[in-house]
Amino acid sequence: MTGCPISKNKIDGNVARVNGVITLVIIAIGVFNSIFWILLTIDFFLRSFIIKYSPIANISKLLLNYLKTTPSPIDAAPKMFAARIGFMMSIVLIAVSLSGYYTASIYFAIFFSIPVFLEAFLGYCLGCQIYSVLTRLNLIKHKLDDTDFSSLT
Repeated sequence: MTGCPISKNKIDGNVARVNGVITLVIIAIGVFNSIFWILLTIDFFLRSFIIKYSPIANISKLLLNYLKTTPSPIDAAPKMFAARIGFMMSIVLIAVSLSGYYTASIYFAIFFSIPVFLEAFLGYCLGCQIYSVLTRLNLIKHKLDDTDFSSLT
């Protein structure tokens, strides 16, 4: 994310990218068993509001610690906003799937996978870009600086 800092809190950008890879795998598995989309929705909720309990984020952090990667600190607020978009998208994915529209759920899973792919493999956070534009336009003001991000630094 370029520009001035939006949040005093930082997270490791590498964790966000590994989260993306794991999320893509879960979306793909969910095509065959939608229970995985429900699990993904729960994890997005946790990443959005109670980050230290997110299984995907904790697995990502453990993997990166094992690989001894150098942390890449980035602003936390845009990532939290992006996770909340992911939470909403996963709810829609479940709703479409449980409504019996299998083909539509596949298309939506592909649509959902595009920003996740961009994050995981290109380090480009579409949700962060949306957050940046909305903040510059004063359309949103998040109070994310009180959130405990210590588990991801």
